[in-house]
Amino acid sequence: MTMLAPMPSGTPKRIVYAGTPEIAVGPLRALREAGFEISCVLTGVDKRRGRGGETTPSPVKIVAHELGIPVV
Repeated sequence: MTMLAPMPSGTPKRIVYAGTPEIAVGPLRALREAGFEISCVLTGVDKRRGRGGETTPSPVKIVAHELGIPVV
């Protein structure tokens, strides 16, 4: 198994996160709490749901907005 070299402590851990379903919310929160700087979130387009056909954002999009992370 190949081990990754540790990052220097002064280096920001900047990433782009991609996810859409509810199961992707936990890792997004965990990365944020672990100190990663999430530059933006890539997620699926809002879906039409229900009889009225109203659009609903993905669970990841909702959490990204709560955390103040830009969504693409």
